[in-house]
Amino acid sequence: MSLSKSRDRDEHNEDGHISTSPTKGSSWSGRPMNRLKLCFYALAGSSLFLYAWAIFFSERVSISNVSPELLSASSIMWLVAHPDDESMFFAPSLLNLLSEHEAPDGSHITPTGHILSLSTGNKDGLGATRTVEMRGACLGYSIQPENCIVLDQERLSDDPDAWWPEDAVERWIITFDEGGVSGHANHRALAAAMTKAVNVDLEFPKVFTLRTTRSVFSKYSALGFYPYVRLSHRWRLNHPLPELRWDPDVHPIAAQKHDFLPNDPEFTPAQLRNGYVHPYSTHASLLINSPWQYLKARGAFKQHKTQMVWFRRLYMFASRYMWYNELEKIVPVHIRIIDEGKIRQAQKDAL
Repeated sequence: MSLSKSRDRDEHNEDGHISTSPTKGSSWSGRPMNRLKLCFYALAGSSLFLYAWAIFFSERVSISNVSPELLSASSIMWLVAHPDDESMFFAPSLLNLLSEHEAPDGSHITPTGHILSLSTGNKDGLGATRTVEMRGACLGYSIQPENCIVLDQERLSDDPDAWWPEDAVERWIITFDEGGVSGHANHRALAAAMTKAVNVDLEFPKVFTLRTTRSVFSKYSALGFYPYVRLSHRWRLNHPLPELRWDPDVHPIAAQKHDFLPNDPEFTPAQLRNGYVHPYSTHASLLINSPWQYLKARGAFKQHKTQMVWFRRLYMFASRYMWYNELEKIVPVHIRIIDEGKIRQAQKDAL
């Protein structure tokens, strides 16, 4: 019977008709599924490899990955908008920077940590409870209760001096960037305030911001994007911000962005070896949690019992911000401006 069917199929083929009957070993309908399985196995295997690779680098809080300014800081303050922000977004930087590490001068230091929350998170009437919970989380990061400060947002207008703890005014500050990680308006407001302060007050502390990822898949891929993040970290380290050239003869008062002409700065040989020394460098820093540090971060997060709903439990496993942080320094605009008028005058004076 099978022989007769085979002959019939051959006869149709000889007549020029295309046979649509699949033959054994040529199951085209099964190939897409096989390819999908292959991609899945490759992704799973590479994820395991990448996880092991990430662990290999997890304890390296060194000048190759972290700004020497952060490594030499004796006191660092994390500025957040609500209790639990420190655990949801900043755990890798907290655990790595506050651990004992080698400073650029060769000494070993353990910085003092401070956390300042500008609100109690009283949206649901749980402000007092969330304040107590945050104190427990601070202890999980080895931050003493007196350095863990939660302010009531409504009091800021009456007591503006309370924004900054006295012993942390001249220290390093870490906060959100303009994306606010989740796009939360309060987070972005902190970034705007710090950017303005850095550019207005020349004596303001150095501010580092937590880099926001725009991709949802990247945000919730845990360690899946770590190799790409590491490569992009090296790229940003060797690509400082552009200088801004201003010609006062064309724009007497530079008030708009188009009044400045961006120009890529040049590297000296020393700067090519270490991008952190360039004056326009954002001091890109990459800090990653080891498995032990990740579990410690989860323990601190769980101190916020009022916030432990099901999606935050999923967040603790899937979010990249539980595993690693990318930090960038806010570089004041004024140091990037090149005054073409002064350059022309200096050239005339030299003649």
